[in-house]
Amino acid sequence: MPYQLNRIIDQTMLRPNATRGELECFCEEALYYNFICVALLPNVIQEASFILKGSQTHIMAAISYPRGMVPIDIKKKEIEEAINDGADEIDMVLNLEVVKNHKYKIIENEMTVLRESTGTLTAKAILETTLLSDEEIIQLCQLASDIGIDFVKSSTGFNGNQASIHAIQLMKKSVFKKTQVKAAGGISNLSKFLQMLKAGATRIGTSAGPLIIEEYKTLGIDIDTMFKERKEKTL
Repeated sequence: MPYQLNRIIDQTMLRPNATRGELECFCEEALYYNFICVALLPNVIQEASFILKGSQTHIMAAISYPRGMVPIDIKKKEIEEAINDGADEIDMVLNLEVVKNHKYKIIENEMTVLRESTGTLTAKAILETTLLSDEEIIQLCQLASDIGIDFVKSSTGFNGNQASIHAIQLMKKSVFKKTQVKAAGGISNLSKFLQMLKAGATRIGTSAGPLIIEEYKTLGIDIDTMFKERKEKTL
C-alpha cells in the first residue's frame, strides 16, 4: 500500500456504551488492517492491551474526553493510569473555557503536564478548532510546538465538530519543530481523508478506517504524486 495509509489512521471507538464483544471485534479489525493506533476511552485500555499485545498497533487513551473541563491534576492522574494500563499514546482535550478566555499560562501548564506525564510516548493536544478563532488556533499550535507536543489535533469529533481544510492548513502553518497535525471529526470517506492529507495532516482520526482503506483499494487512486508534491513544497 503506497505510503502505508493504514499507518496514518487512528482507528477510533469512543462510545461509552461499547460492549466487550464490540471492543474485541474492533481490536481484531485494527489488527487485520494493521492501523497505527486505536483510539479508546481510558476504561477499556487494559482490555485492549491484552488483545493487541505484541502487535504494531498502538493504543491511544482519550483523556478528559470530550469536554476537557477538569482540573489539570485530574488529567494528570488519568494520563498516568492510562499509561499504566497499557496506553502508548495520549490524546488530551484542552480546557476550552480557559482557551476562550485567553488564559494561556494555564494552557501552557496543561500542555507541560501532558508532555512530562507521557515521557517518550506520543502526546497529542486536542484543540476543538470549530469553536476557536484563527488567532486562538495559531497561539495554541505555537505553544504546543514550544513545549514539544507531538501532535495538535483538530477536534474531538463530539457533537458534530468536524475537521475543516482551513483549520488543518492553518495548524500546519502554525506548528514548528517536530510538532505534527492530526485531523479528526467527520472524516468518514476517502475523499475527506485525502483532503485532510493534502491540507497538511500526517495522522487521521476516524471510525471509518476499514471503509477508507477498502475504498482506496477499489478505486485505485494514485496518491503517490500527491505525497511527492506535498513533500517538494516543504523543501
